[in-house]
This record gives sequence, C-alpha cells and structure tokens, in this order.
Amino acid sequence: MFSLRKLSSKISLIVALLVLGVIVAISSIILIQVRRTALNDSKSYGREIANAYSKDIINKLNASAQSTLAMSSYMECSKINKNVPREEAIETLKRYLEKNNYLDGLYVVFEPNAYDGKDSAYINKVGHDSTGRFITYLSKGESSVTVEAITDYDDTSEENYYQIAKTTKKPFLMEPIKYEAGGKVSWITAVVVPIFDEDGNFIGITGGDISLDSFQKMIVEAKPLNGYASLVTDKGSVMAQGQLQDSVGKKLHEVLGTFGQADKAEKIVKGIIENKRVEYESNGSISIFTPIHIKGIEGQWGFGAYIPKESIYKGYNDILKGIIIISFVVIVISIILVFLVTKKIVKPIELSSRYMKRMGEADFTEYIPDALINRVDEIGVLGKSLLQMKENTRDTLNSFQKESNNVHDFANKAIQGINTLTTNIENVSAITQELSANIEQTAASAQEMSSSSMEVEKEVEEVATKIEEGNNLALEITVRAAKLKNEFMEAIKEGERIISETSGKLAEALDESKEVSKIQMLSESIMEITEQTNLLALNAAIEAARAGESGRGFAVVAEEIRKLAESSKGTVGEIQDITNKVTTSVQKLVDSSNSMLEFLNENVSVDYGKMIKAAQQYNKDAEVFAKISNGFTKSTEKILESIKETNSLVDGIASAATEGAMGTSDVANKVMDVLNEAENVKDICGQVVRSSEEISSSISKFKV
Repeated sequence: MFSLRKLSSKISLIVALLVLGVIVAISSIILIQVRRTALNDSKSYGREIANAYSKDIINKLNASAQSTLAMSSYMECSKINKNVPREEAIETLKRYLEKNNYLDGLYVVFEPNAYDGKDSAYINKVGHDSTGRFITYLSKGESSVTVEAITDYDDTSEENYYQIAKTTKKPFLMEPIKYEAGGKVSWITAVVVPIFDEDGNFIGITGGDISLDSFQKMIVEAKPLNGYASLVTDKGSVMAQGQLQDSVGKKLHEVLGTFGQADKAEKIVKGIIENKRVEYESNGSISIFTPIHIKGIEGQWGFGAYIPKESIYKGYNDILKGIIIISFVVIVISIILVFLVTKKIVKPIELSSRYMKRMGEADFTEYIPDALINRVDEIGVLGKSLLQMKENTRDTLNSFQKESNNVHDFANKAIQGINTLTTNIENVSAITQELSANIEQTAASAQEMSSSSMEVEKEVEEVATKIEEGNNLALEITVRAAKLKNEFMEAIKEGERIISETSGKLAEALDESKEVSKIQMLSESIMEITEQTNLLALNAAIEAARAGESGRGFAVVAEEIRKLAESSKGTVGEIQDITNKVTTSVQKLVDSSNSMLEFLNENVSVDYGKMIKAAQQYNKDAEVFAKISNGFTKSTEKILESIKETNSLVDGIASAATEGAMGTSDVANKVMDVLNEAENVKDICGQVVRSSEEISSSISKFKV
C-alpha cells in the first residue's frame, strides 16, 4: 500500500519528481527551440511567398507600363509628324489593345487643339465629346473593343489622374477607382504617362487601365500557411484583400481595424514608401509586407502576407502533445521501478525502526538478530549501533539509579544547612535596615544644607551681576569722559582757528571800509567841477548873447551844459548823503566787530579752559570709580568661588549620604534577596529530593 508515511513511498515520490523535473527541463529546451525554428521558418516562408507574388505583380505591372509607354511614344511621334489623322491613331490603339494581354483599357487625353489643331472638326464624333478634344477611351468588351469619350478628365482636383500627370510630368500608378466602361462597373488602376511636344511642353496623357480583378484573384488564391494576402498602395489604399474581398478601395487602417491592427497601417505605408520590408506580430498572426516598385514609374505598392500562428505552431503543438504523453508514461514506469527497488532496500531499515520503537517503549530486552548486525553496508552499521545503544542505555540507567539515591541524601543535608543560614540572614537584615534609616536622616540634613547654600550662592551671584554692571558702566563713563575731553580740545582748537581767521578778516574789512571816505572826497571834487562847469556855461551864455544871431546855437549848447551841471550837482549831493550813511554804518560795524573780537578773546577762551578742566576731572573720577568697581568684582568673585566650593562639599556629603543610604538599602534588599534565594534553594532541594524519588520510580519502569 502506498503511503507517504513510509520511507519507500517518499523515496519513490522524490525520484519521480526528479525525473519529472529532468523531463520538463529537456522538453522545455526542445519546445523552445522548435517554437523558435517554427517561427523563423514561417517568417522565411512568408518572405519567399511575398517575394514570389511581388515578382509576379511587378512583371504584370512592368508589362502594362511598357505597353502604355510604347503607346505614349507612338502618340508623341504621331503629333510631331502631323500626318497621322485621329481615326488612324484610334485604330492603331484599338489593334494594340486587342493584342495586349496586360491592359484592359487604353486612352489618350490631349490639351485643346494640342494634337492636330482640329478640335472643332471632331465635335461629338466617336471618341470625342462636345469640345472636340482628342479624349478617346478604348476598353475591352466580351467580344470587341469599345471606343468612347473619356468622361472625368476635366476634374480640376489635385487627385485627378490628368491633373497629377500635368503637374508632376512623370509616369505614375493611379490609385484604385471605380470606372464604368462598356456598361460595366469595375475597380481599376492605371499606368498614366504624360505626352510632350518637340519642345518638351506637356500636351496630354496616355493611360493604360488594369483591372483589379486579376490582382484580386491572385491575392485570394495566395494562402500562405492557410493565411491570406493583401495588396496596398503607398497612399494606404487597398488594391486587393484575400479575407475581406469587399474592402477594395478602402483605406488600410479601416481594414486593419477590423482585426484590431489599425495602428500598424502607418508603419506599413511608411515601409512601402521607403522601399523596406515591414514585419510585425499581432495576437493571431505574423504579417510580412514586401514593397513593389516599377522602375521609372511613380507610386509604389506593397504585398502583404498574413500567416496565422496556429499554422506556424501546428508542429510545435503536436510535439508538445507527444512529449506530455511520453513524460507521463516514463514517470509512471519510473515510480513503479523505484518503489520496488526502494522497498527491498528499505526493509532492513523498517526492521531496525521496529527495534527502535521497542526501545522507545522502555523495553531493552528485545533480541537483535545477527543477520542485521553482520551486514557490511549502512544497514549493518545501523544494527551494530542499535546493539551498542541498547547496552549503553542499560548501563546508564543503572548509574542513574545509583546517582539518584546519592542526590536524595545530599539534598536532605542541604535543607538542614539552609535552615541555619536563613536564621542568620534574618538577623543581618534587621541590623542593615536600622543603619539605612540613620544614613537617610544624614542625607536629608545634607540636602537641607545644600538648599541653603544654593540660595546664598544665588544672592551672591546677583550681587556679582550688579557689580559687573556697575563696572561696565564705569568703563563706559571713562570712555565717554575721555571722548568728551578730546572733543573739547578739538572745539577749542577749532574756535581759536575761527577767531583768528575772523579777526584777520574783520581787520581787513575795517581797513577796506576806510575807502568809503574817498567817495566823499571824490564827490566833493565832482561838486567843484560842477560849479566850474556852471560858471563856464554862464559865461558861454553871456558870450552867445553878445554874438547875437550867430551865437544862438552856442547859447543853446551853453544852456544844456548849465542844465547838466545843475543835474550833476544834485546827483553829487545825493551821493554825498548816501556816502555819509554808509560811513556811519561802516563805523558801527567796526565798533561791533571790535566788541565781538574782544568778547571772543576775553570770555570764550576762558570758558573753553574751564570746560577742559571739568572734562579732565570727570575723566579722573570715572577712572577712580572703575578701580573701586573692579575691586568689588574681584572680591565678589572670591566670595562666589568660596560659596561654590562649600556647595560642592555639601553636595558631595549629601550625595555620599544618599548613596550610602541607597547602598545600605540595597544591602538590606540583597540580604532579603539572599534570604528569599535561600528559601528558594531550600524549595529546590525539596524538589531535588522529590525528583530523585521520581527518577528512581521512572528507572524502575525500564526493562533491562
């Protein structure tokens, strides 16, 4: 019976798990390699499929492009020669289209009168419209080629094929469009080639239509590893789609959105434009897009192969199933073989465990067979060890019994000694408690002394602080007195300098004021001149009167001179009055200046001297006060140091007393602890006695 409690079952399970681990590890490595190989092979196959179909599409497009280019060259030559009528050109195009297997339609569109200048002659004729322009479209029918006028050439939008060719002047592949020709509507693309005249001017286009039905058929038939394919343009338009066949003409991001891959559209279009292969993985498939480019033709396509992952990993899944089945069979066989081998190996161990169980039940009388002891492997070592353990245990139990009796006797003696020790300890405890009480009283007294000393110390510190403040104030007063003295000295010097300068300037001003008296003298001279002028004018008037009529003019001059003399006399009189006033004011100023100089010399200088003496005395008093304050400070510091030392001693006494009290209390506590421990030891000894009795009782249960 299989049970995890048995050693054989456990060994079988462990081996099975190891085998399973090895199989899983090897299988994982193989499966990872197979999966990687399958993925790489599928990608390689997808690339080969994409390349093969791309080449087929390129060949078809290239043939269509060459056919259209040939017709474009023919139309250019016809235009240049000017001897090919339109009917003949249309017939040539018709025959060419009938023989061509790549084009489903062919058309030419010329600028107005650009072909032969005869548009007016072809109004509403076959292959022309009401404008008469050469705009003929030929399309293959079921049995013949239909000729009609093209209808959408005059669309002026930038996306119009005619406008694109006219603007770029390069051949290009047209985006897919729906077009009705011959009564049939179908999706087509076209190779559009511009036509130029002999001067290189754009004059029209030639276009070769290619039905997308042939591409759609090719794409539907392409099933890479049961997947599907698609054909898109560099503008993101779907040309053909193998799974969603009605998506032709739609934008790629719309179609991919159906599969939850809309975000991949931009990446695919970018790869087509840059002529690079695009590969990506989605949840259900691997997608490979190969660019398709026709040399000399603008516009690129891309062939996409979508390979489902279930096809990629089909071989991988088959291998996985095989590995699981093989692993299960190998594990089952391994468990059976290991169980049988293990059972044979473990049987002696089970026998040994049975003997161990009997020993565990205190029965050492069981006989251990020689077959187990005489084995040369680990089982034999186990048998010998069991035999030795049996004998050693028996000897040990006998020794235990003997020592247990000895312990019982020793424990009884220890109890008697502990009783005597307990009595002595109780006496010591009482004495220690009395000593502790006395020391505590001493500590309390020391604490009171310490508190009083602290209060005295605080008071002295406050006095010291006040004295220190007074000392600082004395220093400030000394500094201020010295500063005031210096300021007085500087003020005296400045005052003496100002008095000296002022005295000099006043003296100069007094000397200059004497010049005012010269004004008086000058005015008197002018007065004398005025009087003489007046006399001369009078004499002149007399002489003019004597001269009669001839002296009349001179008389007028003499009269004017006399008036001027009179006026000058009046002015000089006013000047003399003003000069007298100025002289009086100057004299007063001189008297005031002399009085001020006398005051400065006699009073101000004396006051400055007194102020200097007061400042000097103030400075000396401040220095004396500072010395006294310093003396107070030093004395206070000494007192404070003495008080602190006293406090320190008192604190030491209090601390020592406290520590002594605590120590004594600790001693008392320790004595009590010792007493308690003695009681505990006594109890333990009692327990030892009881334990020795129990050991003896237990040993008696063993069968030896």
